[in-house]
Amino acid sequence: QEHRIPSKFSMMMPAFKGVDAVAAVEGLCNPRGFVLIDKHQRSPKYHNIFSAGVCVAIPPSKRPRCPRARPRPAT
Repeated sequence: QEHRIPSKFSMMMPAFKGVDAVAAVEGLCNPRGFVLIDKHQRSPKYHNIFSAGVCVAIPPSKRPRCPRARPRPAT
């Protein structure tokens, strides 16, 4: 099935996964391999490990960052 979406720019990104060597450390990462951190960017289990950037497990946002369009009734 083919879908056409009118837009000026479209981008698809595959789901990311953490590095296997880091994900193998017990209690350091979430199931997808991203490092769990506290509000100071520090691992809750290993206090000498700090993480920043794309390796960090970020909780999902509570609401979308951009407004969503409502469906319009067919005319």
